[in-house]
Amino acid sequence: MTEKAFNLLEEPWILVLDQEGQTRQVSLLELFSQAHGLKALAGEIVAQDVALLRVFLAILYAVFGWQDLEGREGLPENDTQAISRWQALWDRGRFPMEMIEEYLRDWQEHFYLFHPQTPFFQVALGDDAVVEASGKKLPINPLTKNIKTLIGDLAESENKPQLFSYRSDNQSLDYAEAARWLIHLNSFDVSPLGAPPRGAFRAKGFKVPWPNTLGLVWAEGDNLFETLMLNFVLAPVGQDVWPDFKPDWEREIPFSPQELTQIEAPFPADPCALFTFPFRRLQLRRDDQARVTGCTLWGGHLVETDSGNFFAETMTLWKKDNEGRYAPKTHDPSRQMWRDFPALLSGAQSSPPGIVSWLSALQIKGGIRLPLLRLCIGGMVLSSKKTSIDDALSDSLRFQASLLADLEEGWPARISSELAVADKLVQQVGFLAANLIRATGGSGDKDPRAASAKAREQGYYLLDAPFRQWLEGLGPSENMDEACQSWRSLEGQLLRGYGQQLVERSGLKALVGRRVKEKAGDTAARLYTAPALYAQFLRQTNKILKE
Repeated sequence: MTEKAFNLLEEPWILVLDQEGQTRQVSLLELFSQAHGLKALAGEIVAQDVALLRVFLAILYAVFGWQDLEGREGLPENDTQAISRWQALWDRGRFPMEMIEEYLRDWQEHFYLFHPQTPFFQVALGDDAVVEASGKKLPINPLTKNIKTLIGDLAESENKPQLFSYRSDNQSLDYAEAARWLIHLNSFDVSPLGAPPRGAFRAKGFKVPWPNTLGLVWAEGDNLFETLMLNFVLAPVGQDVWPDFKPDWEREIPFSPQELTQIEAPFPADPCALFTFPFRRLQLRRDDQARVTGCTLWGGHLVETDSGNFFAETMTLWKKDNEGRYAPKTHDPSRQMWRDFPALLSGAQSSPPGIVSWLSALQIKGGIRLPLLRLCIGGMVLSSKKTSIDDALSDSLRFQASLLADLEEGWPARISSELAVADKLVQQVGFLAANLIRATGGSGDKDPRAASAKAREQGYYLLDAPFRQWLEGLGPSENMDEACQSWRSLEGQLLRGYGQQLVERSGLKALVGRRVKEKAGDTAARLYTAPALYAQFLRQTNKILKE
């Protein structure tokens, strides 16, 4: 079947949450026209929502990157012009649909899920496609992916089934859900297994797509219009403006199978190109019942990571390698988001995410008052061979956007100091737990190191909800010293109380104590008793709280 089917502009396929808390499907045009009245995206998994968000942002770049609300064409010449253009759109409170629809109608043929020449986010290749390689014309050996590997919430590879899947092996998808997973697959696919047969060509661009290597960061507002706008970085802060805004569906030359031999492409120079980059060259397969049964994966594309402006990626944490070059930093699934709050805002030892710098600039340079923000993180935890997804992580923090008005000093620096204090206090909890085990003569599963790790984990858990509540209440009118003292008083109370519980649970053996030689060969032994250890714990925590 080669006929056109399912135009994404008009057919409902995007899952959203309305203001009444109901989930429904909307078309692409409906999404933008109703964004101010919709709460959020509501796809099957968070990663799917992020993948779709990046595509919707690309549309905003393609429309408003090249013209202002008055229809005057041209790229912003500097960040001042970019902020002014952004503010004019923000102040409307809704998207100007005549401009968005005009653009999308111009490219309507590229938004059909099935199309003989330009299927959306796919390539149109026949089974007889060949490439020239090694002086020969070789047939392309694709990978046929079944419905399980297309659907992201199954998180399985070809040889690692999910034990508790709610989908059957032979299940198909309707066009709406297939469109969502198609976009997800382009961003969060894994590395497939298998080798091509002799005499056939297989593209090598099957490594993990760029978005699947990121510690993703994005902002959410009170409605979908705000969410899209808060992540719409119209110009990089402190750098040259974006040189272009051109999504992949605007490519001038139709896809050629020969492109499969060119694995690495220059890193995209702007977010619009990056957010629509074809990390996977594939084609959905459908039956005569208008159902998608799988896809054919012809190849993939990678981006060069040794050159280019990486800051076209606006939605990730960054780190510096040993040579001082920036690289994406992934999230640690064992750490709560609030513990890395300084890195999110001030880019400790690196650079903050592009959206954070932009939101700060909107307030400093533009004087724009932003609402209460929800800053979100997410990402995939891949297997060691990156052939399957072991886990997915997501977290969020709510705080006043005004905290971003001064990233260098202000609240971010002060919050960073307070989190350093929290780390020291939790460390003392770990010391206490380990020493209580020594006082009882514990061994095996009651090892001091294991006890310390468990106690620290519990300590952070006790601080989790109170810190989030404290952070959300901070604002420009708050006295820093008073607010921080209030937090220290609370965290001290919580962790001392937990320390007391550890002492009480240690029992009579710890109360009596025992002598322990600190090192092999020591002639003298130190006496470990619960009362003395707890007194030491209190002295140390008092000292830290007074710093």
